[in-house]
Amino acid sequence: VASEMVLGAVVVALAAILTGVAPGDGRAASAGDFAAQQVRAEVLASVTLAPARTGENELHVVLVPPGGALDEPESIAARLSFPGGGGRAALPPSPVPLERVGPNHVTARVAVPFAGTWVLEVIVRPEASRSLLYRFEVPVGG
Repeated sequence: VASEMVLGAVVVALAAILTGVAPGDGRAASAGDFAAQQVRAEVLASVTLAPARTGENELHVVLVPPGGALDEPESIAARLSFPGGGGRAALPPSPVPLERVGPNHVTARVAVPFAGTWVLEVIVRPEASRSLLYRFEVPVGG
């Protein structure tokens, strides 16, 4: 029974990633949302920023380790920076406070002060001696 529950949770998480719906919020990604995926060392990171506009946004990061395991990483961190452009000076990386909401799923409220292409970095430490860096260029509208 326990193995069936784990398999069911993995299927739900994968279905959420593939359909653009974050587990638990029941909201599909809209046209203005940013959604992207990257793989590092066989760990898939799925990132969604909604509504990807100036002001308050909701960030979701969902990790899928090899085989869909629910093993929690040692840590997950994120930082947001603006590399400059459009007449604006660069802003250095600023930490994004993340909250765990489920197995391999973190979320945060992110205030984006102005439009442009921002850089979101997600740093995952699957174990103490190893880290994975995911870098996303996030277009934010006005």
